[in-house]
Amino acid sequence: TVTPIRTPTPTRTLTLTVTPSPASQVPIVKFVDPISRIECDVGLSNALALRNTALVRAYTRVDSRVRPLLLAIKSWARARLINDPPSNTLSSYAYVLLGICFLQAGVVPPVLPCLQRLGRGPGGRPRAAEPTAANDAPDGDVAVAAAIAREYGHNLDHHFCTDGTEVDAALRSAAAAGGGGARNAQSVGALLRGFFEFAAIVFRREEHVASVRLGALVSRAEVGWLDEMAPGGTGKRDGHLFCIEDPFDLTHDLGRVLTPAKLQRTLREFERAHALCRLADVTFAELCEPPTAAEVGGGRGGRGGRGAVSYTHLTLPTKRIV
Repeated sequence: TVTPIRTPTPTRTLTLTVTPSPASQVPIVKFVDPISRIECDVGLSNALALRNTALVRAYTRVDSRVRPLLLAIKSWARARLINDPPSNTLSSYAYVLLGICFLQAGVVPPVLPCLQRLGRGPGGRPRAAEPTAANDAPDGDVAVAAAIAREYGHNLDHHFCTDGTEVDAALRSAAAAGGGGARNAQSVGALLRGFFEFAAIVFRREEHVASVRLGALVSRAEVGWLDEMAPGGTGKRDGHLFCIEDPFDLTHDLGRVLTPAKLQRTLREFERAHALCRLADVTFAELCEPPTAAEVGGGRGGRGGRGAVSYTHLTLPTKRIV
């Protein structure tokens, strides 16, 4: 059911169209703000989502390039029609986690540390002084922690470090280990190009799980998620086809929404974007051109209607796309 709501403003009446999404893991309603055109989701009784949001916000505060990079990835995925979980494609949150994992493990030196590994005392236990509130304010600690404990049990670890001094020390250490001691200074455009190479080539879905919690690509065997499309696998609809681990709920693979067909479509899109980023004159607008019918249906369409592009074995020069 789609419910239109008329909202008066000082100059005119706006219509807000609210669409329920009961099939989501956590039921939500969706709407687009009629003035800003920003897409919004609203859900209730999901305390862990507050921690997820707080973790992403903490990462965006580490480096000013993080937010525009993640927004660019989400914009690209939405434009290419591979960002709609009800249609069995990845959610925006899944792309955000994949982008953060790239910034942790896909560039040298890394742009981001692993906040969930920092700020821990003996035995890996979170230090008591570290705040646990979703909004980084002490007032919310007890309520948020209690709600998470009720739903997931007291053993769920939703700690992460927000100590800027410790984060800075971790990045300095990583820069020294990477050689030269200089921090990562790549532009957002260069990082976006690197992300597509990471997603298309470095991340091997048959072997890897993208883990923001560990700041690395880890093996499927370590997490216990088998490749359902491998020989002897089930190939079932909700199999672990493209593994992106939720940083707190370790049973939740955000890639399980993909069907085998949508998996192949997503992989083709990563391949297309990686290939286009190697062209000398590519723009972000070209990356985000709407897909052709052939691309949506499984073919490999052209670049902006100006002739076909092979997405493999390209050797053209590179340059920043933004």
